[in-house]
Amino acid sequence: MKDNLEKNRQEEETKPSDAAPQAKPAKVRSKSLQRHIVICPHCGAEALDHMTKCPKCKGELTPTGYRPMNGNGMRTFKRVAWIIGFVVAVFIVVMIFVKGG
Repeated sequence: MKDNLEKNRQEEETKPSDAAPQAKPAKVRSKSLQRHIVICPHCGAEALDHMTKCPKCKGELTPTGYRPMNGNGMRTFKRVAWIIGFVVAVFIVVMIFVKGG
């Protein structure tokens, strides 16, 4: 009987404990995310296609799938947005005076 108890005790000591953290399974990436991943030519790490620097080695990357807006396009966009915002604000003020009086 003592032999059985000793044997069980030794088996329990060699078994990994339940409290020990276990490795999490690898995340399954969606297809939409997978198509945006590129490999860094400097270190081989994964990076997203819009990044200009590798998150691991800070090496220079050429972004693909992303085209930054040029200065003239951004200036035109801001100008149009301000004009539309101003027209909407004037319309709201006019509607308040018409309804109130």
